Amino acid sequence: MENILFFMEGYIDDEELRIELQKEIGHKKGRIARSDIEKIYKIITDINRKTPIFEDLPESLTNLAYNIFYMQIYNRTRVCDYKDIILKINDSITQTSEIIDMIKEEAEALDSGSKKEAFYKLISNNHSIIAQLYRHRKNFYDSSINVLREKADRSELGEEITSKDA
Repeated sequence: MENILFFMEGYIDDEELRIELQKEIGHKKGRIARSDIEKIYKIITDINRKTPIFEDLPESLTNLAYNIFYMQIYNRTRVCDYKDIILKINDSITQTSEIIDMIKEEAEALDSGSKKEAFYKLISNNHSIIAQLYRHRKNFYDSSINVLREKADRSELGEEITSKDA
């Protein structure tokens, strides 16, 4: 089998990111507040809707890339200063790209497209990654669910709700 490597490059427009951060967070100094990490997630999500950060990936790897990316952002920004936010976001993009490249490199060693796709699906369904991501973004998800619930004119969900009840 021919050894072909594909390098994924993630990208976010630094200027747009800077403008949106300025609008939302302003000129804060010192360590990033936990509540501002949620604002950073929202800004990145909004920018990503207009211009995807990670492109040209199979759907299963795209989902995985974004899950890893948001975990990287959380891990890098929870102990950094406001002045370093953009650097930390770009570092998160770079690290995510490197991880996805390693996964793609391993998949290239498989001898068929169907095996490669099965490998991608297996990797993307990594429950520990999804659980860790939820733990870091719980407030964001809870807020989003409440907004959707209010728009649908539904009552608030209890703490003990299961997927069957939802």
